[in-house]
Amino acid sequence: MKEEQLEGELIKKQVEEELERERLRDIERKKRAAQTREEFKMANEELLQIQAEITLKEREEEKRIEEHAKKSDALNHLKKVKEEERFKNKLAVRQKLVDRQIGELMKVRDQEEEILNKQVAEAENKANQLFEEKERKRLEMKAAIEKSRKKPNW
Repeated sequence: MKEEQLEGELIKKQVEEELERERLRDIERKKRAAQTREEFKMANEELLQIQAEITLKEREEEKRIEEHAKKSDALNHLKKVKEEERFKNKLAVRQKLVDRQIGELMKVRDQEEEILNKQVAEAENKANQLFEEKERKRLEMKAAIEKSRKKPNW
């Protein structure tokens, strides 16, 4: 009876330790997710800043062009070229942002899947070990009972 109580306490302690390890892993995973979000935020801010700088430079350039080439065919042609260039630049910046976000999201997803797979495997191994240990003890107890039944009672 005392052995069963000690065994129960040992199993309880093991479960509590496993829960604590799981809690610490969860905290670490949340820290990594927060860091990734912060990196996304910084990358987005950086790209928005670049886009704002490009827009400002384009406006300044457009003003200079208009001042120097008013009423000329060259002005119309240059505007058309610059509009196409701006459009292509905006598309390139947007695509860069999208590609970066996709890459980061895929990396986060892969990391989370890896962590989850490890946790599932650990939990399964732990459960199997506990079951096997319990089964072994049950068989030992059964064997001891059978042995004591076979001995003559004096």
